[in-house]
Amino acid sequence: MFNKYIKINPKIIDALESKKPIVALESTLISHGLPYPENIKVANESIKAVEESGSIAATIGIINGEIKIGLENKDIEILATSSNVQKVSLHNIALSLFNKQNAATTVATSIKIASKIGISFFATGGIGGVHL
Repeated sequence: MFNKYIKINPKIIDALESKKPIVALESTLISHGLPYPENIKVANESIKAVEESGSIAATIGIINGEIKIGLENKDIEILATSSNVQKVSLHNIALSLFNKQNAATTVATSIKIASKIGISFFATGGIGGVHL
């Protein structure tokens, strides 16, 4: 897919090599799903819930045109507070990578990226798509 654009957090690399359970988390909830500061609170609570279950949390997003698997606090802050964060799915992810944008990944995109590196589990705050 986009191997040259992917940066994996060392904690996630270690978990993959050690065959520890990893749960991917999408980032659209952070940027587009909830208002600040509730978005950061929910992101951190989601990570905490995964880690309390004995798994490693791997929140996925795009920072400056680079796919990051295992967002750090500063990355979550960028997605939570910036006004120009894109929302990317499989059809438009290349634009954010090319334009070196900050972007939140949808469920579909997060699952695609996670499965590409061997993460088999995923959690989300909800699935949208039907709006009146």
